[in-house]
Amino acid sequence: RDKYVADMQKNVNYMLAIPISEEAEIVKFVTSTDNTDLLKTLENKTIIFSGKNDLMMPLNKEGDFHTLLKNNILVETEGGHFEVFTEENFAQLNAFLN
Repeated sequence: RDKYVADMQKNVNYMLAIPISEEAEIVKFVTSTDNTDLLKTLENKTIIFSGKNDLMMPLNKEGDFHTLLKNNILVETEGGHFEVFTEENFAQLNAFLN
């Protein structure tokens, strides 16, 4: 758990250090890139954690990863963008991996 929290803090600190000009470039790239065709071809087993309260990447019932990836399990959590996966999900992830 300590490693997880430290890693999350490092990611948050990294994001806070991104200058606004670079943030705008990142947002432009992310919002203009369409990987739909690529995602439809992937057949590997995938687990998707999606937070019901994620305002940055809300679960979209049409066109989301769950409908595009062929072999996936969708786990909807109560979390937001940065707390979509918590210790409460360890058992689900462990079951998926085993």
